[in-house]
Amino acid sequence: MFETTVNIFENALITAFIVLLAKNRKPMKRVLIYASLYFLFSYFFISYINHFSYSQSFLVIIDYAAGWILACLISYDSLGYKLLSGVLPYNLLGISNVLLDMTASYILFGTINYHILMANYRIPIVLAAQVIHVILYALCIYIFRHMFPVVQEKDYFILSGIFILLDLMSICFETVALQFDHYERYMLVGIYLIIVFAAMIIVLFRSIYRHSIHETQQTLELDIMRSQESSNQKILEAQNSLNEIRHDMKHFIALLEQSDIHSTELQELIDRYHQASNSSAVPIQTSCA
Repeated sequence: MFETTVNIFENALITAFIVLLAKNRKPMKRVLIYASLYFLFSYFFISYINHFSYSQSFLVIIDYAAGWILACLISYDSLGYKLLSGVLPYNLLGISNVLLDMTASYILFGTINYHILMANYRIPIVLAAQVIHVILYALCIYIFRHMFPVVQEKDYFILSGIFILLDLMSICFETVALQFDHYERYMLVGIYLIIVFAAMIIVLFRSIYRHSIHETQQTLELDIMRSQESSNQKILEAQNSLNEIRHDMKHFIALLEQSDIHSTELQELIDRYHQASNSSAVPIQTSCA
């Protein structure tokens, strides 16, 4: 009964996580139908596995595929983001379980032994794991909805691959705690996975670097355009001010010409103004200047 309750809770939590992680969900009726079908599949799948083993091992790949399919059916998000949504819940669950079990076993018994740990502290460990899952899922949803930066589509695929590798590596370490037969093979696979993981980290940083350089160039170009626009605006304002002064001066000279005041100095001033006005050209500001 306890195992059934735990399986129901975990699968309901994973289903809710995938649904809540979707940014652009489809109509709620469709979401509820597909989420219910996914919950039933994942529940019966893990229940079937538990009849034969404590761990899904590499069969977790089936869960990845099912989670991705659910994300595709309930949202209009990009394909890479859907893959990340389907992978992330199992990644968080698997790694946190292995970390909790190994740490608790070593602290309590001075050795890593899953069977001894479950025989003595089964219920507290399982309950603590569920609390950790809830906290991790809530934190992850908050980060993706409020803090996660804009990510390129290919980076979502790279991140998904990295999370899958992390989960598979934790499974390789888990075989030691569960004392699987031929666990050395899993450890060898884990070593190769570490190499692939390091390569994918390099690819991710390279992609982020290129994206950062591109954004920096765009920001610089935008700043230059804004500076040019501000400069052009100031030139236009100065030109308008100059035109107003020229217009006022014309009226002023016209009034002097019509006045009763006549002198050689005044006439020379008027002549010089007319000569300067006719010979000087007003600069013209164009959009391509």
